[in-house]
Amino acid sequence: MRARRPISRSGKQRGNALLELALFSTALFLLLFGVADFARIFHSSEIVSGAARAGAQFGLVSAADSADLAGMKQAALNNAPAGAGMQANAERYCLCPTTGKRVSCTETCETGAPNGYIHVTTEMPFETLIRWPGIPGSQKLTGSAILRVY
Repeated sequence: MRARRPISRSGKQRGNALLELALFSTALFLLLFGVADFARIFHSSEIVSGAARAGAQFGLVSAADSADLAGMKQAALNNAPAGAGMQANAERYCLCPTTGKRVSCTETCETGAPNGYIHVTTEMPFETLIRWPGIPGSQKLTGSAILRVY
């Protein structure tokens, strides 16, 4: 009986395997970059929201701090990573409790003193790793925090 020779792959089969590897690795890298972009935008939106909360919490420390708009803005910016390009804005306003009408904080409402609020907004640019079809490559992420002071 003759010994059989092992079956070897022809040149076509090796070429097919290389083509399958190229297609599969391309799809795998696209999936990997998609997950990375999603994680980055989620993390960046948490940073923007956290910075707005930090600025608003600065205004809650005392009555004097609730009027320190520059301090609230700086507290929000201090909570962001260096070089992130974040911008912050803070405002203080009052609303009548029964009507919800915006009034000056020195005025009185029909039921007494108005409720005071501080509102801090933050904004940061975001760039995706890859230009995805149908999705803008650059966008601005925004965060907002409103807290009642008194």
